[in-house]
Amino acid sequence: MSNPNFVPMSDEQREAIRLKRLADQGWAKENLMDNFSDESYWRSLGSDYGVRFPQRHVPGSELKHLKRTCKKLDVEISDFLESTGFSTLKQFTQANEKWPSWALVALILEWNHDNKTNDYKYPLKID
Repeated sequence: MSNPNFVPMSDEQREAIRLKRLADQGWAKENLMDNFSDESYWRSLGSDYGVRFPQRHVPGSELKHLKRTCKKLDVEISDFLESTGFSTLKQFTQANEKWPSWALVALILEWNHDNKTNDYKYPLKID
């Protein structure tokens, strides 16, 4: 069954999208961190929890990926943020502006996994 509203992309549109993606990847190489020692662990957590990571060139400032991950894991954003010391996702991403979105998603995964598997309850406030 085909969609009657579907219009195939022209070659010009396809080329424009390809060039935009290449430009985004070039920007990411210059401006985002790329080497994380925990990456293999994070990838395995993503596989365990069924979370797809954003593409490597997507900046952390794109909050939709973080929100989508919290929703998938049934995590309250406020609970995650409480552990970081920030009150909004925007503050969190601004403090980590060199981090790509996939790595911030990985932090949410790791936090969620630690909370589910660790019986120790961290204090809400440390004096």
